Amino acid sequence: MNALTDPSAQKSIATIEHFFSIIDSGKLFDSCTASSLRLMRHELRQTLMHLLMWQRPQLESAKGLMWPYEELAKRHSVLEEQAKASARDFCVREAQFFLAFLPFPRQWSWLLRVEQQYPEVSEVRDFLAAEEQTIVQKLRHKRDNNYKLHHFFQVLKRYRSPSEKGILRIFSMPYILASGTNSELMRIIGKRYVVYV
Repeated sequence: MNALTDPSAQKSIATIEHFFSIIDSGKLFDSCTASSLRLMRHELRQTLMHLLMWQRPQLESAKGLMWPYEELAKRHSVLEEQAKASARDFCVREAQFFLAFLPFPRQWSWLLRVEQQYPEVSEVRDFLAAEEQTIVQKLRHKRDNNYKLHHFFQVLKRYRSPSEKGILRIFSMPYILASGTNSELMRIIGKRYVVYV
């Protein structure tokens, strides 16, 4: 079954495309409440996870594996402009939350920012608690501490030579931070790979 005949993959792709069309229309924050935008972010995270994990072959044949990241990157500046506005209003906060909780470029720097600016907001606390729980579960189920690249990254393109770096996508940044080797590990990896965060 391919993406054109798999209804769940079609629905996932349509959900992501609808989100992109809302951003493109400039109406993302029109007539929305904080709770409806939180629900949208949650549904988008779930949809992206399904696409990238369980519907990966369908995504690859229909749009390509990089499609969600490339499309998010195209719209990053729209949300970033809103998120960096001088006023601390509803739209600024919500734009920051989209950048922090979805895999936009520099997601983890936005997450650090919202953690500092909005520590009392339940969505921030819940997201961080879920990430911490994921870390704990991964570490609990590891029999040894010999980690492999695929424990932390999705390998999009393998390293070939110093002139042809590989491409990685971090899907478990907190896991790396929890390991206590983040700076040295990232320095070594940076010599061989371009890293999408």
